[in-house]
Amino acid sequence: MNQRYDYESMVYKKDYVFDSSINKMRTDCRHFLLTFHDVFIEVIASGLWLETSNESFEGKALSENHPFNTLNKDNVCDIIGYLGTDCEIRRNNTSFDSLSRLAKWCSQTLYEFHLLPGDERDIPMYSLKVKFRSQKVVYIFTNNLNREILVSDQLPSMQDLQEIVIEDLKEIHLAV
Repeated sequence: MNQRYDYESMVYKKDYVFDSSINKMRTDCRHFLLTFHDVFIEVIASGLWLETSNESFEGKALSENHPFNTLNKDNVCDIIGYLGTDCEIRRNNTSFDSLSRLAKWCSQTLYEFHLLPGDERDIPMYSLKVKFRSQKVVYIFTNNLNREILVSDQLPSMQDLQEIVIEDLKEIHLAV
């Protein structure tokens, strides 16, 4: 892993997918070695999600509970707003213990904040993820560009998250 880090930092420097910081390779990535009979695959990744099926996954949508899917519109738990600019909050219905356990393999979304009215892309403006980083579970609040706004060892309060989103809604309202 250190050799790969040295190479990536030398070649790519700040032009990197890890929120413009190659250093996250050391905290967020792990080295996986997967063996299948006489074939092996070596991967350095921030997460790994395995699913089984009797059919090929090629060309098919992600499964309903795949961690890369946005949370279902049926999971709205609250709506917040500022002077008519509203945002719905969706919560993952998977138990908190299960999300924490699954986060050891791939980051899991606990909450999403979607600007209303939404569009067909259904991209959240903010997400609270449960992630395994540096051998422990952390909570990361990111914007729609995946920039980390808040990182904590403790679950942030909904009030703290809403205050961040409301500040954004104020800016959106002023821009309109």
